[in-house]
Amino acid sequence: MVKTAAGILAGGKSSRMGKNKASLTWNGDTFLHTLIDACRDFPEIYVSVDDREKYRDLSCTLVEDEEKEYGPLEGIYQVLKQMDAPYAVMLATDMPMISREFLKALVSNITGEEDCLVLRREGRPQPLCSVYAKRILPVVEHMRRNREHKPGLLFQRVNTRYLDLEELGFGEAVIANVNTPEEYEQLCFHYGRKLQEFAPRVREKLTHGKVMVCYLDGLGYRMYKNAADNGSVPFISRNFSVLPVRTVEPPVTNPAMATMITGELPYVHGIHSRKDREVLVPTLFAGRSGENTAFLEGDTRILKTELLPRLHAAAKGKGCDYWIYRDACKAASEEKEFIFAHFHEIDDAAHADGPFSSACMEKLKETDGYIEALSGIFKGEILLISDHGVHETGDGGNHGENPCSNGVYSYNIEDMLAVWGEHI
Repeated sequence: MVKTAAGILAGGKSSRMGKNKASLTWNGDTFLHTLIDACRDFPEIYVSVDDREKYRDLSCTLVEDEEKEYGPLEGIYQVLKQMDAPYAVMLATDMPMISREFLKALVSNITGEEDCLVLRREGRPQPLCSVYAKRILPVVEHMRRNREHKPGLLFQRVNTRYLDLEELGFGEAVIANVNTPEEYEQLCFHYGRKLQEFAPRVREKLTHGKVMVCYLDGLGYRMYKNAADNGSVPFISRNFSVLPVRTVEPPVTNPAMATMITGELPYVHGIHSRKDREVLVPTLFAGRSGENTAFLEGDTRILKTELLPRLHAAAKGKGCDYWIYRDACKAASEEKEFIFAHFHEIDDAAHADGPFSSACMEKLKETDGYIEALSGIFKGEILLISDHGVHETGDGGNHGENPCSNGVYSYNIEDMLAVWGEHI
């Protein structure tokens, strides 16, 4: 196999996304770190950036754009200049589905005769997921001098061979990329982390130390993003990696909570609606007792689990979440191994006033303060999780049920994307 380097292009403006795409979260890591990990088999890994200072903590080699407005061909040029290998696979940073196996299959097609090995999807070239030879540097330099920045012009001027994605035996998902917030949500919805992965994650972390789960009822991903953008969750947004997580159908509390605490889907755990209570499989509370676990609920027992929750009602002018928070502080000071605190009032505010209302944002700010205080006293890992989103309506919010002609319901994506947060 021809020696090949990897170049990751992270210097774009991400103008349609509204934030740096390299920093978007994917399955608990950033897009950029996910791609670096996929490239770990390459002997040389370069990351092309617009500002070296922003990426100083990366362990791989950074190359910085000289022509700041030249586009992705500038990043390709800088990697080609720096690398020792005769070829490099160049990758946009917004393709988190790329795998080691895909990259191995791609570069195994290099013969040494071509100047560019260009991947095509449905006949369309994919210049930011293709292979370039170091020997084309003079051609790229000439294009830079003439302010020609389109990779298609480069392919016309060098010995280019095209390779169709279908020939590699991979589906289109492997090179799925995102340019807008809506495309990011769709990618997470179809291919990202699922709510049934949460319970195994908690069980794994409990083998290493204490865990607190802060269950934020009704906090959909779009609601969280709006709150983060307007400063309503300053502590969480600074200190937690928060990503969209696909919930279950129907996206309501009982089925989603059951999936959250069992790792199973409704057809296994038996909770299909708000009316169902009896969980048919073991939950996170199996084998646990009040000696080592605090299970803190609102004023109603949502599910029948192995451990009875401690219920909390509004009192003394304070909502139930305040008293849940107070008991979570007490459990943390008692060094309980596992604390599960189900905060309800975000959902209440979203239904009453709408998920993007000032009342909902104020409730998020209050909850953010609870989590900041708990982080200061809990000697373990804190995980954030929610169960569903809330769809905005003219008079508040609902779960976005859209009746179909066959008698079933479909749901809006804002209801199906909850949040999963882990401490940075």
